[in-house]
Amino acid sequence: MKIRNNVFDWILDGITAAICVISAAILAVRWNRLPNQVPNHYRMDGTVDGYAGKGMLIVLMVVICISAVLLTVLLRFPKFWNLPCEVTEQNSFVVYRITKYWLSIIRVILIISLSSLVLFPAFSKPLPSWYTWAEVGIVTVVIVAGLVVTNVKAKQYH
Repeated sequence: MKIRNNVFDWILDGITAAICVISAAILAVRWNRLPNQVPNHYRMDGTVDGYAGKGMLIVLMVVICISAVLLTVLLRFPKFWNLPCEVTEQNSFVVYRITKYWLSIIRVILIISLSSLVLFPAFSKPLPSWYTWAEVGIVTVVIVAGLVVTNVKAKQYH
C-alpha cells in the first residue's frame, strides 16, 4: 500500500532537506576558520573525549545527507516497516498513516541531531550538557507515543 504525501509530509521532507543544505552551507562557509582538529566524540554530559581532522566533518555531512535520502525513501514503502500491531485491510491506511507521521518526525530529529555534530564544531562551540539527554528524551517520547497511538488506532479497526 502506498501512502500519499500530505501537507505535513511535504513540510517534514522540506525541513529535512533544508537542514542538510543549510548545515552543508554553514560548514563550507566556515571551513577555513576551523582548526585542523575538531571534536568527533562527546560524553553524555557534552564534554569532548575525542578529536579528529576537520575532514571528518565532510564525511559526517555526506553520511547525514545519505541518511536523509535513505530514510525519506524508506518512508515511501510501508511494507518494509516492522510494526508492533497486526495490519489488516481494514486498518492498514490508518496504521501506515500514523506510523509515517511519527517515523517522519524521528527522521527530522535524527537529521537535526547528526547535523549538530557538524555545526557545534563548525562554530567552535561545546555541546551543551543537556543536549544528549534532551535528544534521548524527545526521541523516546515520540517513539512511545507513536507506538501507543498506532496500536490503539489499529485495534479500533478490527
